Amino acid sequence: MFGFQNRNDFKRRGSFKRQKFSGRADAVLTPAADMSVGMTIQSRNFNQHAVFCSLAANKSTCCIKISSSKQKSRATLILFRGRVLSCVYGKRGVKGYIFGEAAFARAQIDLLQQQAEFSVHSLSEETALAAAAFFEGHHKDQPKSAPVQDFFNKSSEQINSQKAPGCFVVRDNEKNTSAVVYFFGGKIIGIFSYEKGWCKDNRFETAAKAVSAKQGATTSAYMLPVLSLQEIYNLTFSLTGVDDSEIDREEWINSTEEIGQGHSEVAALVRYSKKPSGLRDTFSHDSSSQYQSAIEEVNAYALRQVRRHGHAIDPGRGMAS
Repeated sequence: MFGFQNRNDFKRRGSFKRQKFSGRADAVLTPAADMSVGMTIQSRNFNQHAVFCSLAANKSTCCIKISSSKQKSRATLILFRGRVLSCVYGKRGVKGYIFGEAAFARAQIDLLQQQAEFSVHSLSEETALAAAAFFEGHHKDQPKSAPVQDFFNKSSEQINSQKAPGCFVVRDNEKNTSAVVYFFGGKIIGIFSYEKGWCKDNRFETAAKAVSAKQGATTSAYMLPVLSLQEIYNLTFSLTGVDDSEIDREEWINSTEEIGQGHSEVAALVRYSKKPSGLRDTFSHDSSSQYQSAIEEVNAYALRQVRRHGHAIDPGRGMAS
């Protein structure tokens, strides 16, 4: 078996320098995100409770980037059907990166700073899983003795044979990402070159040409070993902080929607941002009527969650305001 290493070992080693990891993460996510559907806003115009609950309720699939100029920090999240599939957080002056729920908690704190910036862009479900392999999957670096073409052939063969999501990343002599190949369902679903953009077709021959275009390039392969919604669910955690009830969990796992048929659009945000008053008026206190309407929707969702969980708490507490 072609040897992919477990991602947890990779995290413990902390082998990436901070700036290199940030650049590589952006390089993998940016092509996959549909930059025409989404937005960037300042945290002072932003109610994170309302937005996160709305994204969860709509089961949106997207990528979120949070940065704070004051804290000198950055966080990247991938949401899959309204749950956090991957989250990584880094801060200048702090050694190493934080992953998972601890990373998300840090990012939420940074969003309380007025200088923080929040951007969200839609992802297709296939590319969300393929890009998540970079953060949460198993990985394999190109052996020094192996030609790029041979390494790509073996890596793609294993990823496709398992029908697992994954990606293959090519870096030039300066360690900048030059190309990314995305895999899902036993085939290539996208080929992106930072010189030529998206390739017109996803044939294996086209991908092989793209990854071999740079002389002296180094490459890495990433694979997310998940084949079912149950396995994907086990990798995720709640975006709202409210755990799913058993009914919600079973409904999510046993969804009749195949992967690729979910809500790839950022429905919760785009729906309100298209109104004349825009996102600022919806999720800040500048427009009381629209803001109140959004909060009532969020609180109704939160109350349903409380009732399903049967928590012995006052439903009127902890509501958005």
